Amino acid sequence: MSLATLFGKLQEHEMELQRLNQNEETDKRKRNIALKASSSIQEEEDEEDFSLFVKKFHKFVKKRRIERRQNFNHGKRFQEDSPTLRC
Repeated sequence: MSLATLFGKLQEHEMELQRLNQNEETDKRKRNIALKASSSIQEEEDEEDFSLFVKKFHKFVKKRRIERRQNFNHGKRFQEDSPTLRC
C-alpha cells in the first residue's frame, strides 16, 4: 500500500468519525430538549398530586387519632361508671 493511499484512507476515516460525532451531538441535543420539556411538566404535576395526597393523608391520620382517643376515653368512663357484673 502506498503512502498516498494510506494517507487518503486516514483522512476518509477521520471525516467519518467527525460525521458520526456530529450526529451523536445533535441526537443528544434533540433528546435532552425533548426530555426536559416533557419531564418538567410531568414532574410538577406529580409533585402537586403527591403533596395533595400527603395533606389528605395527614388530615385522615389526625382525624383517626382524635376518634380513637375519644372512643378510648368514652369506653373507660363507661366501664368505670357501670357496675361490674360478676358471678
